[in-house]
Amino acid sequence: MLTATVVFVLIALVVLTMQFSKTKYEVAFRDLNSSDAAGIISHLESQSISYKLSPDGRSISVPSTEAARVQIDVGSQGLVQNGTIGFE
Repeated sequence: MLTATVVFVLIALVVLTMQFSKTKYEVAFRDLNSSDAAGIISHLESQSISYKLSPDGRSISVPSTEAARVQIDVGSQGLVQNGTIGFE
């Protein structure tokens, strides 16, 4: 019984650690055309910022902790011509 309890606690700790250490992403850019998306992706890769491209290629998500900084940085460089930067 003691062994089972210890194993259960260890598994619970591993699962909780994995769950809380996942990077949460926030949509930073939406309604993009292919040239805007390509420019933003190029910029994100040059800055070593992780991102997720939506399956349709029209929105890009970045880590929530960096979203505002990335939106301001990309907006100030004029990389988005046709899409929407997440500040509504």
